[in-house]
Amino acid sequence: MASGAKAPEGSRAGGMTVVFRATYGAALALKARVALRNEMWSTARDAAQVVISLGVYELYPDYR
Repeated sequence: MASGAKAPEGSRAGGMTVVFRATYGAALALKARVALRNEMWSTARDAAQVVISLGVYELYPDYR
C-alpha cells in the first residue's frame, strides 16, 4: 500500500480484519424494496411485514 493511503473498510489493516454486516431488518427492508421495483407485490408485502413486526424500527413522527 502506498504511504499515506488508507485501507478500505472491511479489509485487513494492522493485523485486524474489520467486518461490516447488515442487520436482519436492513436486509429485509432491502428485500422489500427490490421486490417492489420488480413488481413482486406479495414478496414485498411479506418482507415489509416482518420488518414492522420486529418492533425495532419506527417512522419519524414528523416527516416534513
